[in-house]
Amino acid sequence: SLTPLAQSIVADITDELNRGTIFGRIVCFMQTGSIIASLAGTSLADRNMFGLQGWRMVYGCSALLAAALALWMAVDMENPPRAARDLAMDGNGSLAAALRREFRRITTFLRVPTFCI
Repeated sequence: SLTPLAQSIVADITDELNRGTIFGRIVCFMQTGSIIASLAGTSLADRNMFGLQGWRMVYGCSALLAAALALWMAVDMENPPRAARDLAMDGNGSLAAALRREFRRITTFLRVPTFCI
């Protein structure tokens, strides 16, 4: 779910007076999108379009919309100024060290057995 990410972005870029309105709009659009996606996804899931199963097209369209939104945000959104201490990724400020640490955490999840037959 991207809700915590959206909430943190709104908290960073809006002033306190408008924050409630923006949060309300985000929730409204997320719920509206969920309803529309459910209606469209279930009605297209069992059909074939362009030689592909409908559910694959639904996932493909969702991926394209997400990529377009990410690109739009990367190009158009301004990050608020941060203090130097907030920019540090870990104790020594190394992004590579932080990425290595996260990669090690992720690989521990891959070692958990999921299907024991």
